[in-house]
Amino acid sequence: MYTPIRSILKVPQCKRLMLLAGEEGLDRRVSWARAVEKAVGNENIFKGELVFITGAGKDDEMVLVKDTLQMLEHNKAAGLVINTGMDAGRNSGEILQLADALRFPLLQIPKEENTLEVIQAVCKKILDDKRRADSMTELMKALMFGEPSEYLADMAAFFGYRTKWTYYGVVVDIDHFKDYLDREQISGEEEIAKVKWNVMRILEDAMLRYNKKILYLVDSASFLLMIPVAGKGEQGEAEIRWLGQELCRAVAEKIPGMTVCVGIGNPCFRLEDFKRSLLGARM
Repeated sequence: MYTPIRSILKVPQCKRLMLLAGEEGLDRRVSWARAVEKAVGNENIFKGELVFITGAGKDDEMVLVKDTLQMLEHNKAAGLVINTGMDAGRNSGEILQLADALRFPLLQIPKEENTLEVIQAVCKKILDDKRRADSMTELMKALMFGEPSEYLADMAAFFGYRTKWTYYGVVVDIDHFKDYLDREQISGEEEIAKVKWNVMRILEDAMLRYNKKILYLVDSASFLLMIPVAGKGEQGEAEIRWLGQELCRAVAEKIPGMTVCVGIGNPCFRLEDFKRSLLGARM
């Protein structure tokens, strides 16, 4: 699992952060957050870090922001957050253009916000996302390869599973995934994993739009989902087919050049039936 800047901006403590430029980079992965007085010359900034500059915001410091952006991009940092005093001066327009060109998110924090509290909220979000993803993976692997237990039932309930609902196993596959990676010049385990988790986030968000809390497992270029439906029988089948179409539409809309196909298994009414339903969706 990875946490993009887009998700960070939804954290309550981060909602007042203003995006100044670099909107096309909002899916950059945030591995951690840190505060520095001046980032230029700081070689200890690592890949994926969201950097908060606590400088006073003088015009000559805006010149340094330009150099900072280039250095952070070179270090593959996630983004840069400056304070409200750093938006004035003759260099601002050039800096915003650079951030857009680099697809590097440049954000601004209001003076009245407590920077330390915002950084703590960002780090907590990252840790919570990782724990949630690890727990979800543990649950789904246990349901697929282990034996149901009271512990698994409690864990499933934590993620929104309800015994009163009908579930369908749904397998989403990325069409011609290798061709997509070659076309987009994406390589390396971490970069490929980023693509997969971005797809998973899109799938989950698409279902949350209809108040569907799904269980999921990312498996190679496939996404194993358990999706609840309100209806039963033909009504439930019609609903899951429509939701499958929504999954395809969401991915095609959010990721140009990528399409997915969807397989749907039989309805299931118990945790014990999840494996059979997902296997049916894969056939």
